[in-house]
Amino acid sequence: MPLLRFLSLSALTVVAGLAANETRAAQLEIVGIAGETLRDNPLGDPPARRVAVFMPDEAKADTPLPLVIYLPGWGESSEDAIADGRKGWMGRMIDQLAKARRPLRFAVVDGRSRYGGSQFLNSGATGRYADYVSDEVVPVLEKRYALTKDQPARILSGHSSGAYGALLLTMSHQDQFAAVVALSPDRIRAG
Repeated sequence: MPLLRFLSLSALTVVAGLAANETRAAQLEIVGIAGETLRDNPLGDPPARRVAVFMPDEAKADTPLPLVIYLPGWGESSEDAIADGRKGWMGRMIDQLAKARRPLRFAVVDGRSRYGGSQFLNSGATGRYADYVSDEVVPVLEKRYALTKDQPARILSGHSSGAYGALLLTMSHQDQFAAVVALSPDRIRAG
């Protein structure tokens, strides 16, 4: 009888461990950015912002990984990613990439303004959001997290208005970004 109980408890432990692995979610760290470049913006929006950083469960700050900096579309921000938490689509994506042996960090930037967004441009109407990304977000994240040395280390990505900003930022800061991923960018206007 004790052997049967031991085997039953062992089987339950294995099943519980497998179930825990199935529901495991990526780490979510929230990084505060002072927003000095956004101070005194024309809309009076708060300069201090939060960046949501998702990474694999086992990663530590000194684990060298590629960094994808994501600029959300109009009306979205890092606050949405923080509210969704580790089990939202971003956390699940990080888990899937880690399982496929493609681990990375995914940092979601807050560019929301009173109007709803910023396109991550320097604008007299909304503020210096391009400078915010290149001069504040990138250095803070690089100081906090180790970057990989053997592949593109820093990638800028975005969706909609964020994709538009990602394209322009990458073109103007080629030394900072190894690649750009633009998902459904806003239309670039000539002239």
